[in-house]
Amino acid sequence: SGALRRAGRESEARDERAEAVRGEIDFYSRILPFQPDRARALGDLAAIHVVAGELARAEQLYGELLELDPGDATALRMRARLRAHLGLSGDASAAP
Repeated sequence: SGALRRAGRESEARDERAEAVRGEIDFYSRILPFQPDRARALGDLAAIHVVAGELARAEQLYGELLELDPGDATALRMRARLRAHLGLSGDASAAP
């Protein structure tokens, strides 16, 4: 995608990146049930959804993570930021 940007083909570079992110989401979603550390896997998947701009889904995944690990500082912070951005009220540690 760097070569595409240098060639003035920014739109193609964005499409290529979006396709890669969608592939990552699909991959992580499929392997999630097999992960020994489900909380960490949920955090990774939520972060990818943030990159993809799927903020509501990311907020939900951080909520699931917090059900497993209510003290996860990163998940608490990210969910609070996402809830504020999405205009959702309530505590970030509240159930989804």
